[in-house]
Amino acid sequence: MFKDYSRKTSLVVFLLVSLSPCVAVAQESRPITICQKSLENGNYREASAVCTQQLLKSQTDNGQLESLQIQLSLVDIYHALGEKSKEQSTLDEIASHPQFNRYPEISYRWHRQKGRLAYFENEFELAKKHLYQGLAIAQTAKQPTWVSKSFNDVGLIESKFNDYKKSLVHYQSSLALKLEQGDAYAVGTTLNNIGLNYTKLENYSRAVEYYERALSSFLLYTQNDHFDRRVFDNITHLYEDLAVAYSQLDDKAKEAFYEQKTLQSVANKTSPRQQARALINIAKLEIQADNLKSAQAFLDRATELQESEQFDLRLELAVEKSKVFLASNDLENAIYHANSGLIIAKEKNSLQVIAELYQILSSAYNKQDIHTAYHYLKLFAQTREAYLKQKFDSELSSIQLRIENQQIEHQLMSEKISNAENQTKIQRLTNWTLMVVILLMISFAAIIFIGYRKRKERQVLLESIQSHQQQLMLLDDKFQHLNQSQEPTISAEDSKQKLRETLVNTMLNVVSIWEKHTGKNKVELAEKSKLWTVSIDNGNLRTRSLDKYLTLDKIPANPKWRNVAGTCHFVLSDESLDSGARSQLKMDLDNLMRAVKSFSLSTQHHS
Repeated sequence: MFKDYSRKTSLVVFLLVSLSPCVAVAQESRPITICQKSLENGNYREASAVCTQQLLKSQTDNGQLESLQIQLSLVDIYHALGEKSKEQSTLDEIASHPQFNRYPEISYRWHRQKGRLAYFENEFELAKKHLYQGLAIAQTAKQPTWVSKSFNDVGLIESKFNDYKKSLVHYQSSLALKLEQGDAYAVGTTLNNIGLNYTKLENYSRAVEYYERALSSFLLYTQNDHFDRRVFDNITHLYEDLAVAYSQLDDKAKEAFYEQKTLQSVANKTSPRQQARALINIAKLEIQADNLKSAQAFLDRATELQESEQFDLRLELAVEKSKVFLASNDLENAIYHANSGLIIAKEKNSLQVIAELYQILSSAYNKQDIHTAYHYLKLFAQTREAYLKQKFDSELSSIQLRIENQQIEHQLMSEKISNAENQTKIQRLTNWTLMVVILLMISFAAIIFIGYRKRKERQVLLESIQSHQQQLMLLDDKFQHLNQSQEPTISAEDSKQKLRETLVNTMLNVVSIWEKHTGKNKVELAEKSKLWTVSIDNGNLRTRSLDKYLTLDKIPANPKWRNVAGTCHFVLSDESLDSGARSQLKMDLDNLMRAVKSFSLSTQHHS
């Protein structure tokens, strides 16, 4: 009996071992597998022919699911090749299939692709509807990979609606899932999109940080034995984005390095849309370098690709062409292309681009029609301010917004003065004496006003300093009368940690109360209190010394507790401070004094 059982077991094992290669071969020969492998090679023209052939084969074999899967792969191919009519008709055909709603995978992918098509057609509301529907299907199916991709999708569409905060939240959710899944390709895609968000927010240093991380992730993915060669398209896109970002950061060496990488990659791109995009980005760099003929040549090549392949990069081309013609002093063409781009930008509700085009029009008209130039400059200021309001929400109030507004106001004032001078040129020639007298009177009045304002500021500052000094003297008197015989109840290390925590909590409270009470930020707190240094970093005001006292991991080893106490007293010196805030600060000061006293006692005991 045991011998018969042994023979049967051996036969089963033999059959399994013998059949496993056959199963693998059968799997490899499936139409969907052949189509997918062809697509992953990155040659879309070749993949189109292969997948079309395999679609016919799957339909002959009555493989309904496989047929739908291959059709979805063909949608990806048509999108990459810019064949919008085929992309749309194939999506319509899939949706009308009787088995469309039977397979969650098919409906999930269809909504994502339908959303993508609407996105590139500038139908953003429709795109948002389909992409969120894809997310709902993924969550219902409890498919983590689908969910991670859909979070990336909705992050992209929220960015298009300028809701950068919500967009970054979705990207973070996508990234967490993708890191857990260990898919370096997918991780790189989301990191790249986060970088694009920071580029839109004009935070180029953070953008570069995420672009570099995305590039590392893509390169890590290529170390796999079998990988999707379409990743090289993502890598070359990153070369373009990095070159543009480094040009904004004025890092000439890295800009030149990535520009060269982009130039080398153009010929290898199989998608005409990707080729045109790369050519436009190279043209941007050439315009900044004042190589206008070279920039025009790249833009002409991109235009030829767009016209022959029917994809839409008209806005990008219009913006860069208007810049080239403006720099070449061809004002007629500069105005024409700027107006053409303005129509498209308004359709897309792209405030950043609209503002840029208004500025170009203002500069173009400045040389021939000062009234029209001034009109466009006002539109630029209004649009730029609206963009900045979208860019910074109430929780992210920043000095950068005020700097931008100040620059715009200064530019407007300069134009007003220039306009007034042009209109009164003859009158000034005949009445120059009167003008000189008026200017002298204005200058004299300005000097008096500035002197008065400085005296008032000095008086307020002296009062603040005096109040601050009196409070510190009281604090020092308290320490002079400490009972040095008192034994510490906790160790020196614990009391030091407690002091650090109390300092951070106190500083967070005083900054919060200052901002709510005055409507001003911590930079102005540092400047007015004279207790913290303010530095300039890349044109932005920074409070590095104060910031160290806002987080426990950055507070100095030997913190200056008197500066924190002095900051509290400075804010308390404002008579209009409400009672609740005043009570909070007094309580914080009491806690701080107890922490300092405890630390002092534990230190004396230890010594």
